[in-house]
Amino acid sequence: MQSELADLDTSELPRRDGWLLQRLLESGHIGDDDAEHIRTLCRTRREPLPKILGRLGVVAEGTLTGALAEYHGVRVIGQHDLPGEAVAGYDFSAGFLRGSEVLPLWERDGEMFIAMSEPVDNGTADSVRMICEMPVHVCAAPRSVILEGIERLYGTAKTG
Repeated sequence: MQSELADLDTSELPRRDGWLLQRLLESGHIGDDDAEHIRTLCRTRREPLPKILGRLGVVAEGTLTGALAEYHGVRVIGQHDLPGEAVAGYDFSAGFLRGSEVLPLWERDGEMFIAMSEPVDNGTADSVRMICEMPVHVCAAPRSVILEGIERLYGTAKTG
């Protein structure tokens, strides 16, 4: 079904959010009415589109992760990709991981691979880089996959 809002005006949104909204609309994951409402929420609340979509629940978590991964050119990590044990040799606290929504996956060829629901969060990637003292390769994963992985691999902890 072709959207009537194929030319939805997203010029007032950050570039990535405009691209994501247009992509989700064109792919039929959101309807015209939802797209217009979401665009308005993004403008008035000044929150990133993924946060708004997560709160509204109008797009499946995996769909959003796939679109974010496509935009940022990163690999998508699913439940089946999670490691069987925590990355050894580094002081990753469950509180930091849960609060930052980042999951260390594995170390390979002198690089730490991490999963994030917001793959553009450079502050979190920089924090992991400082802990590991090595380059970090960011992958995208649904928030629920990251949180389940943290709980299973690093334990539960309350954040500050």
